[in-house]
Amino acid sequence: MTPFVLRRKKIHVLKDLPKKSHRVEYCEMHPAQKELYDDILQKQQDQIAARARGEINTKDTNNVLMQLRKAASHPLLFRRIYDDKKIGVMAKEIMKEDKFSTPEHSKDAILEDMSYMWDFTLHKLCLEYPAIQRFALSQDEWMQAGKIDMLKQLLPEMKARGDRILLFSFFTMMLDILEVVLDSLGVTYMRLDGQTKVDERQDMIDQFHREEDIMVFLLSTKAGIPIS
Repeated sequence: MTPFVLRRKKIHVLKDLPKKSHRVEYCEMHPAQKELYDDILQKQQDQIAARARGEINTKDTNNVLMQLRKAASHPLLFRRIYDDKKIGVMAKEIMKEDKFSTPEHSKDAILEDMSYMWDFTLHKLCLEYPAIQRFALSQDEWMQAGKIDMLKQLLPEMKARGDRILLFSFFTMMLDILEVVLDSLGVTYMRLDGQTKVDERQDMIDQFHREEDIMVFLLSTKAGIPIS
């Protein structure tokens, strides 16, 4: 590919880059978040103990490490606020919307779909349809996580220094939450993830470099990190 691709390697630009520094910040989980994390951990420990006693023959397919990562990121990445009773009412109410009043949409099917959604996904659904809008989150639940507390602390410091921030997340739904968080904090931002069209990405990067009033660039880890 050498005759056709001009590749700029790190050795070519290293002299132009500032010295890299690492700063590790530890985030204390909110009580409800810690309870969720400990509950996932305890259930896994109970399953391991049960298998050791020969009480469970089937292999648990749940990715525990992924669940723990979600719990450490934000509790809205689970379905806890919208319990079965609440989504049962929501499934009935949303059928008043024209989109869901057709014969191919049944309450049971809608309820099943809702049961696999996360709290923040259901919140977004409530905002989209007036029939269930009253069920939308209203207590700033998106602000209630340890990493959000740390972000609230760090952003003003960074803004005072004139820093520009690239904020990565593995979960695109976490980026959805962060958008609402940044809106709540009055922080300007852009977002690039796997759904961003390839031919638009360079323009977005150029815009972020050009418009210094845009403080934060939200990026998914898969779309935002180059392979080289």
